[in-house]
Amino acid sequence: MEDVFGVLLRRHRLRGGLTQEALAERAGISSRSVAELERGRGRSPRPRSLEQLVTALDLAGQEREEFVAIGHSLFWASRTGRPDRSPPTESTPAANLMWRQLPADLPDFVGRDEELAQLAEILDPGNRNPRLAVLSGPPGIGKTALAVHAGHRFSSWFPGGHLYAALRGATADPVDPVEVLAQWLRTLGVHGSALPTGVDAHAALFRDRLAVQQVLLVVDDVGGYRQMEQLLPTKDVAVVVTSRLPLTGLPGVSSIDLRPMPGPTAVELLCRVAGEDRVRAEPEAALDLVSACGGLPLAVRISGARLAARPYWMVETLNERLADERKRLDELRHGDLAVRPGLHLAHQGLTPTAARVFALLGELGVPSFPGWSVAALLGVDPAVGAAVLEELLDARLLEALGPDQAGQLRYRFHDITRLYARERRESEIDQAEWTAALDRAATGWLALARKAQEQLDSPRFHLDDKDHPATIVDQRAATVAADQPVEWFEAEREALAALMSACAQAGLAATTRCLAGSSADFYELRGYHDDWQRALSMARAAYRRANDRSGEATMLCGLGHYLRYRRDLPGLRSG
Repeated sequence: MEDVFGVLLRRHRLRGGLTQEALAERAGISSRSVAELERGRGRSPRPRSLEQLVTALDLAGQEREEFVAIGHSLFWASRTGRPDRSPPTESTPAANLMWRQLPADLPDFVGRDEELAQLAEILDPGNRNPRLAVLSGPPGIGKTALAVHAGHRFSSWFPGGHLYAALRGATADPVDPVEVLAQWLRTLGVHGSALPTGVDAHAALFRDRLAVQQVLLVVDDVGGYRQMEQLLPTKDVAVVVTSRLPLTGLPGVSSIDLRPMPGPTAVELLCRVAGEDRVRAEPEAALDLVSACGGLPLAVRISGARLAARPYWMVETLNERLADERKRLDELRHGDLAVRPGLHLAHQGLTPTAARVFALLGELGVPSFPGWSVAALLGVDPAVGAAVLEELLDARLLEALGPDQAGQLRYRFHDITRLYARERRESEIDQAEWTAALDRAATGWLALARKAQEQLDSPRFHLDDKDHPATIVDQRAATVAADQPVEWFEAEREALAALMSACAQAGLAATTRCLAGSSADFYELRGYHDDWQRALSMARAAYRRANDRSGEATMLCGLGHYLRYRRDLPGLRSG
């Protein structure tokens, strides 16, 4: 067998006019390896090297299949000591076929180079560690597309083929693992009458049948550990799983969490779906469009499909339709492709309390938030809020950002998910309940802002009405605000601005005033003059709408202090 492969390698190399050194350079392997493979000195090509040789020799069609099959047979024989990859077992003829169950690959697949490199390392037949990868992420992030693409891309590593199953784990009707095992066992040649009873017996027979097979399993849309554990084959069989959860409880798993596409990659996907010349003609509009999609592959694909179906539209035309955030999810649909259904499925699985928090957080409008704010919104103990937060994270309806400047863990919505959360608020929570929750959250921030303000070096504006009640929700957060006042204000700067705007619009004029007043000394200290003026102006406008002349006068006084301060700054004094 070694001689056959060596002769074949030499024939293809000479036909291409390549020296051993030239072929080695093209393939990214050593010239010594090429020489030893051609001489057939007991050396077998590793699967990755075999793939590199195929590409370097520009093989295609039957020649490629023959070259890969002989190379894989050599590699398999070197690992098992047996020239044949098939297990010594009695089976129906179907057991010796090549299985090709993967869905078709996307012809316009783009990006994910880093994730594909990670998958290559995990799935490489030469990898002695467990060859189990989990692709995780929120709805619409492209988990299935990547799993299927990887299966096709690395298919030469799996001459036995690939088995596929969709478990519908994120739906209300998940597939029973025993049904999947029975389906796969029939594919592997086990007659229906010979199927054992019970999931454990099915799993044992399945592991036995795959023990020495070079196949890839792709298990799509797994709901959790329990749905997957019985489907795991022996260690040497490669498995790719997709799930919203990273499933780190699976033994030997390597988890790859998918993030939104970066702008240039998302534009490339848009080009492939809508037409490159058309998209490249409006580069700024294209970037704006994929930004409105939040880099979510499904949303970008839908946008591209809509443009392709409307050849008379400019890219900017679709941007204009997506500009209204409250209608954006309606626009992100084309035929049976839509963003909203995946989010709806995730939302349906929430407990009532988590669903309520999801809606309230979406309307809150802060770019990111610390964990204690969930308890503030609900008016509950921090431990209860933390449990709800974990539920939303597990559903992949929130993202964890890590610690901020003050060391607080922060969280946020994906832009598209936030739009869906706002829809839920408008349909499920009335204005009075929303306003009460907003006031609880805002005064929670206010209580901490007061703690931080007390520690600033020279508080001097005194615009906060200390008689307005504000309760500390989490003592640990209060300690952070007191110990690191400047860092705390920096971390919460955007959130405070969003809260002032929301409170002003909701008619919470006093809370708006106190948030602005407690932040004024920080704005002066850091030179955030625009923030300072905007905060005082919002509070003044809120008092004016409430016909509260006293409050409006206080904010006018504050604006006067601000303007006098600006006048006294070096370079800003009047002549």
